[in-house]
Amino acid sequence: MLDDTGRSARLVNQPPIQLTWCQPYPDLNGTRWVAGSDPRTKQPVVASTRNRGRTWKVATLPEFSPLSPDQPTSPVYPQVTVVSTPAASYAAVIDPDGSDLVAMFRSADFGGTWTRTWQASQDKQPKQ
Repeated sequence: MLDDTGRSARLVNQPPIQLTWCQPYPDLNGTRWVAGSDPRTKQPVVASTRNRGRTWKVATLPEFSPLSPDQPTSPVYPQVTVVSTPAASYAAVIDPDGSDLVAMFRSADFGGTWTRTWQASQDKQPKQ
């Protein structure tokens, strides 16, 4: 969506990733987020742009363990969502059926680097 009109438009450039998630609007910092996997390595990545897609910053998420061995073969894996505050951005990896949180990551540099802050273990989810 365009910030000033609310209409949709194509980004100037697409990020160099296999896309599985796209934030439909910029966050409070003016950053647009997309996620997916690196086409070469198949590793989960998050990409961000602060200039409507002219340039992209792509970062690989740190290693984490999927809840099930078959998750990495799903065409929608990883399912990643990013939310931001003025101080940091957070990425949540969710299993392909959307029922369980797999891992959480934090970035303090607009998505340039990510630190794993939480990893699911068998049958354990964060407290509600």
